[in-house]
Amino acid sequence: MKRPAFTLIELLIVIAIIAILIAILLPALADARRAGRLTMCGSNLRQFSTAAGSYAADFEDRIVALSWRNHAEVRSEYDDLRREAARSTYDGQAASIQVVGIVRSHTGRFTRSDVRRKGQIFPYTLYTPLAMVDYFSGILPDKVMTCPEDRVRLDWMSNPEGFPEAFDLVPSDAQGDHGGNATWRRMWPYSSSYQVNIASVDYNASVVNDEADALRVRQNFGLHRFYSQPVGHWLGSRRRFHDVRFPSGKVFFNDTHQRHFGTIDLYFAYRDSRQPLLFFDGAVSVRITGDANPGWDPTNQASATPATFSYSPEPWEAPKRNGSREGTGDRVHGHYRWTRAGLLGIDYGADEPNTGQPRK
Repeated sequence: MKRPAFTLIELLIVIAIIAILIAILLPALADARRAGRLTMCGSNLRQFSTAAGSYAADFEDRIVALSWRNHAEVRSEYDDLRREAARSTYDGQAASIQVVGIVRSHTGRFTRSDVRRKGQIFPYTLYTPLAMVDYFSGILPDKVMTCPEDRVRLDWMSNPEGFPEAFDLVPSDAQGDHGGNATWRRMWPYSSSYQVNIASVDYNASVVNDEADALRVRQNFGLHRFYSQPVGHWLGSRRRFHDVRFPSGKVFFNDTHQRHFGTIDLYFAYRDSRQPLLFFDGAVSVRITGDANPGWDPTNQASATPATFSYSPEPWEAPKRNGSREGTGDRVHGHYRWTRAGLLGIDYGADEPNTGQPRK
């Protein structure tokens, strides 16, 4: 007697059905994973808010910041860092040395006295979260500082002691001897995906008069990752939470890129870029950059034209709008990076204040 069995045609039909089901389910699974990472990203920012609140409770309502200043005596267990900070010529240098001290105390790395005051380093945007490390896990690198979709930075964090030699994609700042500072070029694995609003660390960003135009931090050379700090004016933990006039509409921290939507990452300053934002009232919300007020030119508060700079990505960053990293950079507006009137201004939910610029 013949035994019952599948025919070849029946087997092929079953395989085809299984293949169709897999093709249907895979995108749904990918979307579910991406939604999960978006939730994790929002959770990171909420932990930022909690840590910043604890910092403010410990430091007289001050907004979290890197606080070391040039020519100032600082509190540190490391003699070499105290000496270098005291000899620094501007606050950005002193704050950079503070970053080295934080990483040293939590990792045991960089114990040699090889921190030098060379190079034009502006540490506040990418390293301010380090000032909250004791309110997180106290372990560095800490993934709470990195978007779960920021694969390049997570890769660096997986082997910080091998950075930069073990990686193909590294910033130009990490190549060669960065300004004569061998230690600083190795700090990138401890940087954050999330940038603090510059008005949090620049006192003059919230001073609304024409004299402050020459005193504010601004984009340096019109490039997206470079800043210029006027010498002799304090950056750091000087502003307080009660200085924020519209906490529910003022961005506190933002991711530098759209990572959770679309087929490619997109720099935050493109108008259709979307990313989770942490506001000063502690809320986390996904917002479109183009829905924010355009911001101002910090060098000319009376101008109606916002700060405009070039997004010219390096190989480790998201490409330009056309998918390329070559050629002339795309011109973009600063939006909530350069909020008109700083902490006195608003990014979402209302028109920006008038600081002398022509009304639309």
